[in-house]
Amino acid sequence: MGRFLVSENDWDWLGHGVYFWEGEVRAHEWATQRFGKEAAVIQAKINLGLCLDLCDSGYWDIVRGAYERLKDSFEKQGKPLPEN
Repeated sequence: MGRFLVSENDWDWLGHGVYFWEGEVRAHEWATQRFGKEAAVIQAKINLGLCLDLCDSGYWDIVRGAYERLKDSFEKQGKPLPEN
């Protein structure tokens, strides 16, 4: 069996790693666009436990507040914010 391909794009939300699609239909669309007739999709059941769901708008205020605190901290130290 082959290994998962690690994504190392500049635009990856959470840095380099293996990303999973939540919906199998979208996963298949992406795989077909990228690999054509060689496309394959496997299903994984992942228990996320305590997880921050960035697609759930109920968490956006928490993320926004954390960002503002981080930004303020870096500004007080005279340092630029890190970039992904």
